[in-house]
Amino acid sequence: MQHIDTKIEAARISGGVALLGTYKVTLEEIVLLLTIAYFVLQIVILTPRAIRAIREMLSSLKRHKEPDDAPNA
Repeated sequence: MQHIDTKIEAARISGGVALLGTYKVTLEEIVLLLTIAYFVLQIVILTPRAIRAIREMLSSLKRHKEPDDAPNA
């Protein structure tokens, strides 16, 4: 069985608890802020990829459509 020193464990979490207490920020608010930051980061990363994919799809559709539009001789 592993021996856990309660003083060491208390020292490990005291920094986070002190930070939360100082700024009156709850854990729920921290999770909310991190979730929003992650959401914004995903938008910034994925938007250029989505635009590129849409442009490629549209150009592919135009290429396939052009031969059908040619008049028959």
